[in-house]
Amino acid sequence: MGWREFSHSLLYHFPELPRKNLQSKFDNFLWLENEEYLHCWQKGQTGHPLVDAGMRELWQTGYMHNRVRMVVGSFLVKNLLLHWHHGEKWFWNCLLDADLANNSASWQWIAGCGEDAAPFFRVFNPKHSGSKI
Repeated sequence: MGWREFSHSLLYHFPELPRKNLQSKFDNFLWLENEEYLHCWQKGQTGHPLVDAGMRELWQTGYMHNRVRMVVGSFLVKNLLLHWHHGEKWFWNCLLDADLANNSASWQWIAGCGEDAAPFFRVFNPKHSGSKI
């Protein structure tokens, strides 16, 4: 509840939250553009069991546990180096409990570019065995 209230406060004070990094030093970060990686992540076909299980659960049920959300988010932005906007959009379209403020603030938190964000070097790294990417 506290995170949702904090997120709504951020959206109120920063209406560009869903589109712009709160920490402008990330505005020039060189994200990769790789449709194959994005598609594998979205469909739960990365070869990383925890990431894949979470993404398949999201696709099939519209839900994902918060800790798994952090792992799959970290994987997208810190392992695959794909922009957090891709994750924010995918979660927005898949989650039954989608909330604009919470979704935007959470993706910026995991990417390291939001208010009170996890440092960019903090990685929720799944085990690397048998992965496609």
